[in-house]
Amino acid sequence: MGLLNENSPVAEGPKMDEMSLLNENGDEHSASYTKESKVDETPVVVNSFWREFSPLLFMMWPHLRGPSTALFVSQVSLALMYAWSYNYYAELTGTFATSIQENDKNKFIATMFAMVFSVVLGSFANATILFLGDLQCFEYWFGNLSKNFLRRYLRPLVYYKVLPSVPDPDQRISHDIYKICEKLKLILFGTPMYIGAIALVATTTWFTITLWIRGGWLCPILTYAYFTIFTFFNQSLVISVSKEGKAHSQKHGDYRFAHTYLRLHAEHVAFLDGHAVEERKLSQLLSAFVNHARAVALRTYPLNTCSQIFYWGSSCMAYLIPGIVWWTKSGKDNFSVEDFIAVSTIIGSLMYQLSTLMLLSQEVAELVGITSRVAEMSVALDEAHETLQRDHLGGNRLRSDDSVVSYNDVAFATPGNKLTIRHVTFQVPAGGKDNLLIMGPSGIGKSSILRVLGGLWPVLEGTLTKPLKVGRQGVTYMPQKPYLTLGTLKEQITYPERATVISDEEALDLLRVVELDYIVTREPGLLHMTKIWSETLSGGEAQRVGVARILHQQPTFAVLDECTSAMDENIEAKSYAEMCRRGITLISVAHRSTVKRFHHRLFLMAADGTWTLQQLQ
Repeated sequence: MGLLNENSPVAEGPKMDEMSLLNENGDEHSASYTKESKVDETPVVVNSFWREFSPLLFMMWPHLRGPSTALFVSQVSLALMYAWSYNYYAELTGTFATSIQENDKNKFIATMFAMVFSVVLGSFANATILFLGDLQCFEYWFGNLSKNFLRRYLRPLVYYKVLPSVPDPDQRISHDIYKICEKLKLILFGTPMYIGAIALVATTTWFTITLWIRGGWLCPILTYAYFTIFTFFNQSLVISVSKEGKAHSQKHGDYRFAHTYLRLHAEHVAFLDGHAVEERKLSQLLSAFVNHARAVALRTYPLNTCSQIFYWGSSCMAYLIPGIVWWTKSGKDNFSVEDFIAVSTIIGSLMYQLSTLMLLSQEVAELVGITSRVAEMSVALDEAHETLQRDHLGGNRLRSDDSVVSYNDVAFATPGNKLTIRHVTFQVPAGGKDNLLIMGPSGIGKSSILRVLGGLWPVLEGTLTKPLKVGRQGVTYMPQKPYLTLGTLKEQITYPERATVISDEEALDLLRVVELDYIVTREPGLLHMTKIWSETLSGGEAQRVGVARILHQQPTFAVLDECTSAMDENIEAKSYAEMCRRGITLISVAHRSTVKRFHHRLFLMAADGTWTLQQLQ
């Protein structure tokens, strides 16, 4: 039974390897998204969104007078430059046509060079906006927001306390924060395929004014009316398709999850010869996905038809609207060919710019959904910290003493406030002369006693006395599955200290004590290799690394939760004997009776929640 075993209240739900595999692509049907949020169903309520987004914005942009503001001002200036060059280019098309009509070669050449200049200037402006947007997004927004969350997430025990309310903090910190910054960048600054909101506002405003000046009031009114009508029909069709799209994503996710689940349990399926059953299940899921894809395609057909009519119609309206102006003479009396072509080009460009609003609206909808998830975590982090500060890991029920671990009539509960056991009383002095072994039936709450000692659960009644320092000259905790960090083998031994605190020879000596030096002998240089050690080492080898870590830290107390369950009895005995030889006081949870000889007293728990304290021979 580990400190975080499968029966623990905070360990409910999918196992971590399954969760990580489901989340690796960050799609809509990942485990975290399936349980926690449905991005497409998030109501787009402006007040609610701003209430959630504004604190995140202040984290991303903490100082008004800073590099982010300077970059933003530069991007606004470049957007105005882009709008001017785009509008200038559109107006030049009329001059270009009249130069051919008038057979004026000098005017033709001058106009051609002016058009090339406007193209180069506009391209430079937009490319620079995108470049500065990348800097803004990753160097400042993502960096500031991630640092803020990491600082609050990695406050003492907050990362543990937040798990019941936020089951996927890794997804939200690493993926969702990135997506917020990326979506905001796309909305404001655009992509190489379409412009962002800043340039869009500048160009549409400039185009509208130019249309009004050169074609009269009817040109911008008819242009916006055409766009509004088609947008209304398009959005009504989008709502119909989006409902099918959600079910489509669900069926795709079910099919993908079944493949992932099979990969995770391939060995068990092979032992049971279950390939035929798995093939039948996967075929059923595939058929459901394909059949629903066909239905989605039929639903999408009217939407695609409407979109095609809009895009083709936009080209037509670019000539029809100035034609109407010419016919009615509602514009200038001398509505020339140059004005006609210039206005036509501007209307076509304006239609294209307005069509990007639909793309940006999709990005905004996704931003709203992701913001809700990140804002939820931000609130949960602060609430967890406030709870820890208020309880102070037991408040006045916690006493500090480096020479003893003492439970005095202690009662505690699970994170779900389910009372587990009461009136726990025992005292373990330092010195290694009074080691305590805790035994009892599975699921009775043996590891819960250690969670309270580690400060993971609060003390509800009684008082707990212990050293407050963790590690050297304090308390060290070792669960059934020792935590193996991402790093070198040497870092596994010294964790949480730096690897440089001991020499390579000292590290090898510790491995020899637990009879694990053979892995370094077998593969020279392994001590400094970075691997995924939880997959590289067997369960018993990982536990031996954990014992080597304890021997390196030389704590006053070692709290051991089934820490030798995967070792053979000889290595187990040697590990316990070495810890005892070094004067480390042991508080152990175990099922094996072979470890009794290394302890002086037995805290025996019964199935009805009662306990007895016995002296061991």
